[in-house]
Amino acid sequence: MKKELRKLILFLLCLLSFQVWAQERVISGTVVDEDQMPLPGVNVAVQNSTIGTVTDFDGNFSLSIPDDDDNILVFSSIGFATQEVMVGDKTTFNIIMDTDTESLNEVVVTAFGIERQQKALGYAVQEVESEELLEGNRTNVVSGLQGKVSGVTIANSGGAPGSSTAILIRGGTSITGDNQPLFVVDGIPIDNSTNSSLEVANINRAADINPEDIESISVLKGPAAAALYGIQAAEGAVIITTKKGKAGVSTISYSGTFSVDNVLGTPDVQQVYGQGTQILSTEGFEYEPESSFSWGPEVAAGTPTYDHIDDFYDTAITQNHNVSYSGGSEIGTMYLSIGDVSQEGVIEGTSYDKTSFKINSSSQLGDDLTVGASANYIVSEIGSTKQGNATGSSYSSLLAYPINVDIQDYYNEDGSQNMFYQDQTFDNPYWSLDNSPNNNKVNRLIGIVNVNYNFLEDFNISYKLGTDYFREFSKRITGTGSLIENRQDGYISQFERENRRTTSNLIISYSKEITEDFQIDALIGNMVEDLKVQTTYTTGDGFLAPGIYSIGNVSQEAQSISEIIRRRRAVGVFGELKFGWRDALFLNFTGRNDWSSTLPEDKRSFFYPSIGSSAVLSELLYDIR
Repeated sequence: MKKELRKLILFLLCLLSFQVWAQERVISGTVVDEDQMPLPGVNVAVQNSTIGTVTDFDGNFSLSIPDDDDNILVFSSIGFATQEVMVGDKTTFNIIMDTDTESLNEVVVTAFGIERQQKALGYAVQEVESEELLEGNRTNVVSGLQGKVSGVTIANSGGAPGSSTAILIRGGTSITGDNQPLFVVDGIPIDNSTNSSLEVANINRAADINPEDIESISVLKGPAAAALYGIQAAEGAVIITTKKGKAGVSTISYSGTFSVDNVLGTPDVQQVYGQGTQILSTEGFEYEPESSFSWGPEVAAGTPTYDHIDDFYDTAITQNHNVSYSGGSEIGTMYLSIGDVSQEGVIEGTSYDKTSFKINSSSQLGDDLTVGASANYIVSEIGSTKQGNATGSSYSSLLAYPINVDIQDYYNEDGSQNMFYQDQTFDNPYWSLDNSPNNNKVNRLIGIVNVNYNFLEDFNISYKLGTDYFREFSKRITGTGSLIENRQDGYISQFERENRRTTSNLIISYSKEITEDFQIDALIGNMVEDLKVQTTYTTGDGFLAPGIYSIGNVSQEAQSISEIIRRRRAVGVFGELKFGWRDALFLNFTGRNDWSSTLPEDKRSFFYPSIGSSAVLSELLYDIR
């Protein structure tokens, strides 16, 4: 019986294999360029499927595809325009690929806002346009790059409103140092620091930039790509170009998004055993009721039980609204925008709010002189709760409450915090939301003025002066009546930071076609950067009057004040020399020398060069033929 069954199964499999084979056909062909030269390595794929192959050294290909006349073959290769060909009833194809001159001549923004042909660069640069950046309704610029740039890792620190996002270009190179790339907005470096804290969410400062105001982002990968910026761009650079007004018809635009967030899932919690700990003694097992564990006796029928974790989280709403104006004429342009982000957290009382104002103007004074100015003012505020393993964090407290204890009954009749066992040393999470707020507020201004002048036909001189200034105030409270050890009378920890970064850039550039085949581009420049960060830290132990969360409500004897002032000035000179031959072979030299005030006087100077080359093989082969 079993042998007969095996024969039947084998017959059916053979029949099925025959049917599948009968429904396929083999196609073949040759792919050449416009000069009938074979093209190896061309991708040949069936549209909307995983079936595909590549051409061999002679440009030939062979592929087994489903026997369907509606199939479409897609031919693609770097430097050539993608082609789509209907299969129909044909089995042989002769494909001629056209050169994609638009992609070969693509211009990207590099260091100091200088535009270069991508094919002329001797290092890796990848550009992300505004439309791509806005996909996914991300309110953090760095998060918007996730999955859009090769070799770049984006890591979110958490899901709470105002959580930071880190970016690593080709991995980190330092165990103890900063692995973050340099952020540059319209040619001026800006701050992207994140306050280091294990207790509450802290956002990275690049998130202050409104993604709706960004025209494009170029990611310069590695030190060679960002050599002109010096040692501060050793981990690469993220070059942000903001939107400008456009001459012609004035336009007013609005964009808005509305999203809802919910916790994807919570841990399963047993609902059988109540509060208590099982203890083994000589007389057998006993239960200790004064415990934070849920391994006591079984909960009696009809006794209410609670899923504290699932009940704690709410539905959160995020709104993002942006209004912008763009307009101008041949002698001047203007761009204005207002953006507002309001993000609620899934934990009650947590939030992230940001309002930004942007103006960017430019005026043409004569044929060769252009002046411009821009300003971006941002106000952001974060409301957070303690997180992770921090003392008093909401999640660790939720895990500690037994299933038969009503966690939302957290006040005694006298207003004190209700304990569910005698030696409790952590706060009820609902009590913490009411009595232990954490707030962070930032006011920030990024301002830039620039002058650009063309002279002697082939020369250009440009100057930019920019400042990145912000004032940050952060306050963390442990309310009066806390159960945390040494915090029963309340505790306050706050800091106020003033950060000012002023940058001056002067660049003289030269571009000349020496002959029909040979071109030279050169620039020299100077950069001066002045940084001042002043931070005042204040702590206070014990509030004189409960409910008033101010350092003025703490006795002077219980206060602690410290101040840290950090200053640095860096001066750099740099240059770049680029040779191009027949728009196909390129050679680049760059060098920069810096003097830093933070180094010993006799060792303040350091120099670092770079060299790079690139070749467009299709252009070289064309010239040889």
